[in-house]
Amino acid sequence: MLSFLEPAHFVAVLPAFLQALVEKGTATGVHDTLMVVLDREQEPRFDKIASRMTDEQRVLVAEALELFAASTTGGQASTARQVIDSWRTQ
Repeated sequence: MLSFLEPAHFVAVLPAFLQALVEKGTATGVHDTLMVVLDREQEPRFDKIASRMTDEQRVLVAEALELFAASTTGGQASTARQVIDSWRTQ
């Protein structure tokens, strides 16, 4: 669903998805979707999405990803840490 949203709409709904990521972790499929859409290397619209966000919003994305990475293990944690780099190099 998220990959079909225009950048402005994606930014509008992102807080709800980040909340689910932090609170539910891998109990939902949110993490699979977010790890693709929030990854600069995988998401062609990454720069358009990031440019619609404030500095504070970009920091919150990285913090949510860090919380998720700390709460899980294995490949999911590694992927989250890689995606965090996309948001730290803004």
